[in-house]
Amino acid sequence: MILAVAALCVLLGLLAAENFCLWAAGRNLPWAHATFLFDPSARFSDLLSPLAMNRNLDPYFNAGIKPMFRGWISNYFPFFYQVLGALRPCGPPDIIRGFIALSAGLYLLASFLAGALYGEGIPGALAMALFLAVLALAGYPFLVAVDRGNLETVVAALCFLSMLFLCKDKPVAGALFLALAIAVKGYPAVLCLLFVKRGHWRCGMLAALVALALSLEAFACLSGGFLHNVVGLFNGLRGYLAFSGSGNAAAFASDPYDGLLVLGFWRPEFLPRVLPCIATLWQAAKNFVVAGCLAYALLARAPFHRCLLAATLGMMLVPGLIADYKLLHLLPVLFFMAVEEEPWTLPDRVAFASLLALLVSKNYYFLGPDHSVSCLINPLLLLLLLGTLALDQASWRMLR
Repeated sequence: MILAVAALCVLLGLLAAENFCLWAAGRNLPWAHATFLFDPSARFSDLLSPLAMNRNLDPYFNAGIKPMFRGWISNYFPFFYQVLGALRPCGPPDIIRGFIALSAGLYLLASFLAGALYGEGIPGALAMALFLAVLALAGYPFLVAVDRGNLETVVAALCFLSMLFLCKDKPVAGALFLALAIAVKGYPAVLCLLFVKRGHWRCGMLAALVALALSLEAFACLSGGFLHNVVGLFNGLRGYLAFSGSGNAAAFASDPYDGLLVLGFWRPEFLPRVLPCIATLWQAAKNFVVAGCLAYALLARAPFHRCLLAATLGMMLVPGLIADYKLLHLLPVLFFMAVEEEPWTLPDRVAFASLLALLVSKNYYFLGPDHSVSCLINPLLLLLLLGTLALDQASWRMLR
């Protein structure tokens, strides 16, 4: 019943967003008003750009690519580039079609697996799979990730599959799915803490070691050799962190820091003077919040969905910028809230409403040419989710 209500809300949110975009498109408004997705001129850019960078299997030092920010060419992990290298005989249109099929296929697999593992009987399993598939594939984070061509669709689905197996005490299968996610983007390694919490620390280590082995092998196989590519990746990671704190506020980001920067667009002459101070304070606050989230996830005696929420929020804060497609990682939290038999508290109800709101587009009012009010609402919703954990006094008192 809970999943059915959630799926209906997501479908209604999608229908409302589509109708608003059709209305805006007929009034010659800027592109951001006519679509709740990314700039149409940059569609699939997060996939096509790495393809260009990897043309000579030297993605971190490709002489034909202009550095985006102080030597930063790419911050993608080498396993991703190794897979792209194997796909070089295919043209970009085939790779794009394969990416869309893989993204949707993994979420359909997760949906049917969730129904098989957690549904009651065949009708219950099919209904659960259907509602979960709608939540995933019709949700705003999935649609914007596919539109960008971002591998977050694959990473988030692999993490979801990992948690499904972990909660059914099949930790080896869960560890292998998590290892693939870590090898692609790195920061899902945070979820290894949940394996440790449930007494499967060996499988948590297995996930980390398999991901490390895949990464080391990919470093060695790309052009230039092992050390050349390690240095290139670290340059890319430093460049990305610098970019995310540079004041170039993204129009499609749910980061609280980015929300502060969007406010600066109302007083643009004021932003350069306060940016260094804001960046320093935000980094200190973020480190504190991440540490608190990970401590809660590992040590609190709380239902699994709350520990997963804490780990997920900590994981989302690690890379430097919470782009809207990273909201995909919150879908498993909503699922486990729906299927766990623990009675809901008031913070759980607030968290559920916040999660649902994060799965739908809110691009109806704009603060500038391409910055919608979503840039302020989504960070507030994420802070509200953090608040539900911070106010969970019973679980904090039972830290073990």
